[in-house]
Amino acid sequence: MERITEIVYSTRRTGNTTWILKAAIRNPECIIVSKNMMQVQYLADEYHRLLSKSIWYKKLYWKWFGRKHPRFMTINSRFEGMNLPVIFDNETFC
Repeated sequence: MERITEIVYSTRRTGNTTWILKAAIRNPECIIVSKNMMQVQYLADEYHRLLSKSIWYKKLYWKWFGRKHPRFMTINSRFEGMNLPVIFDNETFC
């Protein structure tokens, strides 16, 4: 756990959260985990902000055919039975 904490502190503020959210736009069937509900709300808002900046024809396609979204959860949530990949934001371990 000490090594994980060291990696998290050394890679903070390098755009990793934005990269995770952009990846979730391309493949939304995942769970993004954060440490508390305030951070979960921030990540969800940032995800929707990035989604709103998408190209117009993608938005039109999503409007016609629907769009899946990732699930934003806290570290204390239960993940059993979801069968989705779990991605941890760096803030989760700080």
